[in-house]
Amino acid sequence: MPNYRGADLQASNIAGSIDTIATYDGFYDPIPLFQTAFYLAHLANNGKIYINTGTGTQWMHVINYPDSAGAACDLQQHSLKLPTINAFTIPNYPNFFLGAEGGTVYDSLITSVNSKNLLPELILFPNPVRNIMYLTGIKNKIGEEISVRNVLGQPVKISVNTIQSGEYLEFNTSSLLPGVYFVELISGKERVVKRFIKE
Repeated sequence: MPNYRGADLQASNIAGSIDTIATYDGFYDPIPLFQTAFYLAHLANNGKIYINTGTGTQWMHVINYPDSAGAACDLQQHSLKLPTINAFTIPNYPNFFLGAEGGTVYDSLITSVNSKNLLPELILFPNPVRNIMYLTGIKNKIGEEISVRNVLGQPVKISVNTIQSGEYLEFNTSSLLPGVYFVELISGKERVVKRFIKE
């Protein structure tokens, strides 16, 4: 079984401080039936470390006390259930408390937002995809136009179905050649583009 290991990054000998924190307990997400082994880790604003599974599951592991050594860090396996399936990625949250950056031409840091997003946060998974891919976050907000395009911006035809009471769109990508593609949703004046890779 895979082990999850950690180290004391403030130790004079970091390599010598490496210790096994946990051993994968063999848990599988029942739907779909994928293992919840350890993959990417991210330190969150609440001081905890969240670890995804690297497969299309609804679970994340949590290290409650990252500053404690060994088992005292309290790694809880598959203890956080996500609202949807997540594969290969982990959220990367910017620091929203930085405020506006004065004296520059960049407008990437703002202190207020006046416009309201019409489209919700959309999640495309699994990505990369082999045959079937899903888009979530579209319930009751399916755009006026949904299209799939190749890297040249040309539309490609694939089967798209609405499933689970409109909570997901299902894309059958089996007819696509391997490469990079884009899903484009347009609703009113808003446009959202999501990139995916066909294996």
